[in-house]
This record gives sequence, C-alpha cells and structure tokens, in this order.
Amino acid sequence: MRVATWNIRHGGAAGDGHRRVVGTLLGFDADVLVVTEFRTNDRGAAIVVALQKAGYYTTNPGSPPNRNSVLIASRTPITTTQSLVSSLSDPWRLWMADLGWGRVTGVYMPNQERKLPYWDSVISAASGPSAPCLLIGDFNTGRNDLDKADNATALIGAEYMDRIGEVGLIDLWRSRHLDRREYSWFSTPWNNGFRLDHALGTSRIAAMVTDCRYDHAPRLERVSDHSALILELALTGPATNAR
Repeated sequence: MRVATWNIRHGGAAGDGHRRVVGTLLGFDADVLVVTEFRTNDRGAAIVVALQKAGYYTTNPGSPPNRNSVLIASRTPITTTQSLVSSLSDPWRLWMADLGWGRVTGVYMPNQERKLPYWDSVISAASGPSAPCLLIGDFNTGRNDLDKADNATALIGAEYMDRIGEVGLIDLWRSRHLDRREYSWFSTPWNNGFRLDHALGTSRIAAMVTDCRYDHAPRLERVSDHSALILELALTGPATNAR
C-alpha cells in the first residue's frame, strides 16, 4: 500500500498547470493520495475528474473556492468522511476519511500562531474513540533542532512534534531517519530548508511501514514549491487492525 501526500501550491498552477499537477499525482502510483492546498475551483474540478478517470474515489470538504483545503483520493472505496474537528474556524483543513483499512486524516495547517488550535485539536482527537490511524499532509511545523536549517527562523508550534508521542502518534519519517536532515520546502529568497510535510501514525501503522521517503522531483521541477512524501505500508489483517 502506497500513500503519497503533496502540496500542490494554491490549488495548482494557472493555465494548463493542472495537467502537470495531475501528471505528477498519477506518477506517484499511489493507492492513496492526500493533496494539500487543494481548492474547489475550476482547476480543482479538473484534478478531481482526472483522478476519477484514473480509477480513484475522491473526497474533499467542499471549502470556499478561494481557500486552501485537502483532497483525499483512494483506489479503494471511501466510506465515511468528516472534518476531524468541526468546531475549528476552517474545518476543511483536517479532513478524515475511512478507507476500509483505517481512518486517514489529510492535514493542511495554517502558518504561525493560527496553527496552534489545529494542533490542539489533533492532540485531542488522537486520543478519542474515533481517532485516525494516520494523519498525513502539510503541518507547517517541524522540530527546531532537526527540521529546519540552522540559520532559519524558529518554527512556531515545534513542541507539538514532541507532544504527539503523548497520544500514541509516531513521526513515521523521523522514526526511520533519526538525526537526518532533509527538507520538504525552502523559503525565498534565503533558500532556508524546512521539513513541514509529515506522516504521523499509530504504533500499529508504524509497524507496517516498509519505507518513508521524500520525492523532491516535483519541487525541483517547479511543479510546486513542496516535495512529496511517500509512505509504503505492508497492511495485514482487516481494517480494525489498522488502529
């Protein structure tokens, strides 16, 4: 099972840019796609149609067309969908779907202090009875010791990358790469690197991970300003075992 997440930057480029976005998404050959900075405008509709023609089931929260949100696409049927926490000001930033083998939440958090209520909601929901087994996407957050360049501005909310352990979530990339530095986004014009795109999973999911890696080609080829994150899972047992 391959899960890929990628920030497509403001809903995809203008003009025929959505074709490059679709080509990149299909090129991941993923069973599940979590697309962040998705927008429910004409470009977003074209992306959805292309993914459905390629055999994906899709779901998104139907956010206002000028607001960034999340699209989840799956090769297996999607059953229930909902915002992880409906009380948030932009609930479409945390969109959860039951994919049969487990509950996956696509994440696109705001910047700066605005992200903190979303983090609090993630921490709270992760310990609830209907908690997702996997949260994946653009958290706009990372650790200040390893997830940013030394001369880069400190990340607000970095403490949450430690707090996830309190509710049984594991940073699936960091757990496999320990002290390694690798960045999924670079600031301009300073070109400082940050690791902002993450996959957080339960211990059961962590035990199924066979690979977790960044694909930098979409960023280097300027299809978007973010690298993709690819997660490989060896699923075993029924959906209830994915918790």
